[in-house]
Amino acid sequence: PPETVNLVVADETLHVSCGKITAELPTVNAKEFPQKPDLAENEASGIDKGKLGSVLSSVLFAAATDEGRPVLTGVRLVDEGEKTLFVATAGYRLSLRRVDLPVGKLSGSIIPAKALSEVVRLSGEEKEEKEVRIGLAGGNLAGFIIGDTTLFTRLIDGEYPNFERIIPKTFTTRALIEKEPFLHAVKSAAIFARDNANIVRLQLDKQQITVSA
Repeated sequence: PPETVNLVVADETLHVSCGKITAELPTVNAKEFPQKPDLAENEASGIDKGKLGSVLSSVLFAAATDEGRPVLTGVRLVDEGEKTLFVATAGYRLSLRRVDLPVGKLSGSIIPAKALSEVVRLSGEEKEEKEVRIGLAGGNLAGFIIGDTTLFTRLIDGEYPNFERIIPKTFTTRALIEKEPFLHAVKSAAIFARDNANIVRLQLDKQQITVSA
């Protein structure tokens, strides 16, 4: 009903009432809830929200969703001086993006892809905010401040694969193609690839590329 909702806690029970409707919900003692991590504003670095969202959108899809190898469910951050490397791989695909985004103390860490997906979502909701503040909390937690929301996630421990060995240094075949026609062809073929392990085949022949599924 369009009336005031009253919330009263007594003896670890939440009493809810609104008009003629009442309910009782058992609660847990608040002392059992984990303490809020600490991330001071002056310890968090501000980075451009739009650029961070673009980078994460470029790599998150490549992270593993299977928890069998937890280290592959995260995104690896590598400091290269003026640039930062964002890397994600599931073992059979790899996405790498090199950008001028300072990540401070988070350099060298592996951040869960699910948490970074939430950062992208929250960034989209905070229309007025231009920056995302990031930092390290408690040594093993990454913190993200977006407007009035602060998100913490535990960093992933483990040895990340040597992804640089996977990337070819030379090419036996290389093609320079227009982006839009290629994307259109791949999207069209992908419709038919859904029932066949999502495999799209590319065949290069002189000045022509055939995309099929």
